[in-house]
Amino acid sequence: QLIRDELNVKKVTAQPADAESLMVATMKINKKTAASKLGPKLKDAEAELAKRDARELRSGSFELAGVVLDAGDVIIEFTSAKTGYAGTNDNRGREAVVSTVITEELKLEGLARDVIRLVNQARKDSGLQIADTIALYLHSPAELLAKALATQKLNIATETQASEWSDVPLTADAYGTGSKVDGLALRIELRKESLK
Repeated sequence: QLIRDELNVKKVTAQPADAESLMVATMKINKKTAASKLGPKLKDAEAELAKRDARELRSGSFELAGVVLDAGDVIIEFTSAKTGYAGTNDNRGREAVVSTVITEELKLEGLARDVIRLVNQARKDSGLQIADTIALYLHSPAELLAKALATQKLNIATETQASEWSDVPLTADAYGTGSKVDGLALRIELRKESLK
């Protein structure tokens, strides 16, 4: 939970050590240690190395071009993540990778987060106190943002202390402002709710 909250991600999964890496490995012969072992087979070993899996070569000994080599005879660097991911690797077999695929659900949640920020700024601009509850009207002519408002209604209401959600514009005494979320028009109207 702490990692998810700190990184603002939906899910954290610990992969087993033998799982396929999501990082792209580049491998090359460490000529300082392996050239003398390989001798004239150096070019053959380089060609064979290009076809091997980096996980096989991280520890222990292995064979390239018919010559037994040690893990230190190959330099393995993880320079980038596979398509759809971003990440890093400590070159000791540990990696941290994040999916960069934005699903519709994530997009709607992100838009809602921006709406929450804008509504809370409108609360502040209108002179409301932190503890004040509000009646809230939100409208966007943009289909995507309207969908975010509808699907994230409860979250938006909770995070902005909206005790009333209006489907029609509020009365003239409401504070109103126009804004944009990800380039999409948004109308915000809010009014302090009286204590009952």
